[in-house]
Amino acid sequence: MRMNDVSAGPADVDLRPLSARSVVLSLLLGTHPPELPVKDLIRFVEPFGVGGSTLRAALSRMTAAGDLRRTDDAVYGLSDRLLARQRRQDEAVRPRTRAWRGDWEM
Repeated sequence: MRMNDVSAGPADVDLRPLSARSVVLSLLLGTHPPELPVKDLIRFVEPFGVGGSTLRAALSRMTAAGDLRRTDDAVYGLSDRLLARQRRQDEAVRPRTRAWRGDWEM
């Protein structure tokens, strides 16, 4: 096959829509502190094609499964297990460094 035979542009790619769970977890894993009120979650997931009722069902399932915790004032946050995942992600993006003393390690 020649290189110019491959012409898959953005319009040619068939991508599956993200699930409500995936969108919520991505939002919360990237938020510091990792908690958001329902009204903000509704606003943030809308551009991804997730409606309010779909979001509420996903939040309920995720809370029951232990992925999220809910406060009395309708704020959802990551569970302890997912907080550990967020810490690992943060460390991978910003690895710890120390001041350079002029020597090299091999």
